[in-house]
Amino acid sequence: MRREGANGGTMDSLTASKNGEEAHKLLEAGNYEQSLAIYLELLAEGYGPCSSHIAYAYDNMQPRDVQKAKHYYGLAVEEGDAFGMYGLAGLLAEEGNFADAAPLYDRAAKSGETDCYYPLYMALKRLGAISDANAALDAAAAHGSPFAIRNQSFRRLSGRDGFRNIFRGAAQYVRNLPALIRAANELYVRRHRGG
Repeated sequence: MRREGANGGTMDSLTASKNGEEAHKLLEAGNYEQSLAIYLELLAEGYGPCSSHIAYAYDNMQPRDVQKAKHYYGLAVEEGDAFGMYGLAGLLAEEGNFADAAPLYDRAAKSGETDCYYPLYMALKRLGAISDANAALDAAAAHGSPFAIRNQSFRRLSGRDGFRNIFRGAAQYVRNLPALIRAANELYVRRHRGG
């Protein structure tokens, strides 16, 4: 016997839970269309929050649907979802809208999405907010971002952090090299996965 779902639908909570797990597995495997269909059904039935997952599917499927991704990331932001903030900020930055992207990256980073510190640095740098950008760069480096560590080491090597930090920057750059190569390779694969 089926019980009424959370939004008056017919899906019971056990089925919704199983469907959510399946949708997540499909999303992680890159099967965005099937995952999206399940998440949209869950959303229609009143089970969620799943807006950031829906947005991510729209953002990564081929062809991308950036407008729908922005819409659902926006809903996720309204729900207080840090990943939604990160995703929407990324789409805004792609459009060159760094003024709106930076506060979202900042909120997401402060909400626990520490991967946002490096793109926050990039956005603030584009906006000319150099001291805030350097603070974001230092936070990203402290959280282990290989790209942030590279940029921080370059800043130190240039002498902008004082003469004593030049040697520290050189050692930091060399220690970071394996992680930087791995991260660059992963980024290349992600950017070129569709062809």
